[in-house]
Amino acid sequence: MRVKFKYKIQSYSGTLDNIVFGSYRSGKICVARKYFYPEHTEQNTSFGLISKNIAKLWKAGSEGFKTQLKIYSRWYKVYNSSNNSNSPGAYSLWIKIIYEWAKDEHINLKNITPEEFLSLGTAIKTIKNCVDNGYLMAIPHYEILTAPF
Repeated sequence: MRVKFKYKIQSYSGTLDNIVFGSYRSGKICVARKYFYPEHTEQNTSFGLISKNIAKLWKAGSEGFKTQLKIYSRWYKVYNSSNNSNSPGAYSLWIKIIYEWAKDEHINLKNITPEEFLSLGTAIKTIKNCVDNGYLMAIPHYEILTAPF
């Protein structure tokens, strides 16, 4: 439903008393709707468990690996400047790597432990391995990014 405000307020974005307001066309139009809490499904629960486990694996990783993934992210932006989008952050790259690796190796990410990951994850143990195995795009000088996970 389209909304008009008093006191020269043109638009509002946010939630107020179970009503969601959205501002469109540079604040010229404001639309309101009732807030509906989404149902919890098995898919939501599964995704939540996987996300928590990926975060646990990330915390178990070495600082050297995380730093080099940040360096890779910056270099990726430099060498792919034709694309005007922002470069992904280190954690976003980590999620991309781990999902592709799990898909290739048929690994269930819901319950893999950091110890199991260290023994099974040799294909993504370093940034160089990730690029060599096709989980990240090759950029110049990626060979020096060899800090272990």
